[in-house]
Amino acid sequence: MPPPPHRPSALAWRVFRGSEAVRRGLLTRHQLRGASWIRVRQDVYADARLDRDHALACQATMLRLPPEAVIAGPSAAYLHGVTHAAGFDDVVHVRVPRTVRLDSLGGIRVHTSDAVIPSGRFGVDGTARIPAALPRSDRRRPPGRRPPGWSPSGRSASSTLCWVWA
Repeated sequence: MPPPPHRPSALAWRVFRGSEAVRRGLLTRHQLRGASWIRVRQDVYADARLDRDHALACQATMLRLPPEAVIAGPSAAYLHGVTHAAGFDDVVHVRVPRTVRLDSLGGIRVHTSDAVIPSGRFGVDGTARIPAALPRSDRRRPPGRRPPGWSPSGRSASSTLCWVWA
């Protein structure tokens, strides 16, 4: 019987920067390549028990962007409950002020705006909180399901987290 997977409670059910987890001594580079974690974006990993949906792609994307960036377009629509607006493999749309230089990266479509965009997506530990942090739990569950206690109502993002435009 294989040993149980190593999942520090600080990273369970979370999306996080791999380099930060290694720097803090929570995981080794070898452990990041294990079955407990999935690589969602460059240097961004997630607990493998999380659903692979567009919300996960948004969380992973926002960990790599400046604080002025916000989720926009179809990605924002998905976070507001329009589940057919985007899927896990679709690009994540973000919006930044024209004063912020940000090139489109793999899996990201950048839009610019003259409007002031609210921010405030992250906790002090650097983990994404879009739309809201998933409940912490180490209880096992089948892959492809939400953590215990999660509900669709927990997916609505506030206006400080995303912006839908016409």
